Amino acid sequence: MTHGRSLLRQSVWAALVMILSITLHFWLLDLADRLVSTYPSVTDLLLLNIPLLRVGLIGESWFLAYLLIFAWLHFRHQRERTPRLFLAIALFYLIRGLFLFLFPIGSPVGKPEDAFAIYPHADHGYFPGGHVGLMTLLALSLADRRWRLGLFAAAIIFGLGTMLTRAHYTADTMAGMINAFAVTAFFGLAPVVRWRL
Repeated sequence: MTHGRSLLRQSVWAALVMILSITLHFWLLDLADRLVSTYPSVTDLLLLNIPLLRVGLIGESWFLAYLLIFAWLHFRHQRERTPRLFLAIALFYLIRGLFLFLFPIGSPVGKPEDAFAIYPHADHGYFPGGHVGLMTLLALSLADRRWRLGLFAAAIIFGLGTMLTRAHYTADTMAGMINAFAVTAFFGLAPVVRWRL
């Protein structure tokens, strides 16, 4: 019982740190709104050469389903990792918020003006990608190899979808995943890869 209470206490503190970090992330985005008058678009050679899809609501539904599946797996099979997971999410959003503040760019060229978006800063919340980055972080934190690979594949498909709908630049998707890899490695959540020469 003592271990259970200790884990709960650690999880609560880590959750508070995570909430504080996500709040700071959104505060930095709001600050950018006050300081920047226009957000320029940048050229993305890949996006210029792939078709445009209009599946915004499907993408948000995919993201929600992903979060629910992950939560079920995590709290059923690896609840002891919860404090480290919350701290990893906190660091992920702190890094993302700093980049979004320092590199405020506009929508990708060709993004439909009526594109579906729940995110409150959809006009400049791009680099690095948050949805695909969080999905990657969650996938990498799973101890079960099959689920980790399955959810990682789903994150890649989602990332490709964000590019096809012009919801993100190619670099956003890649940087979100790199941020997730770095953060999960830092907190010891990702599996260790050993290279042999």
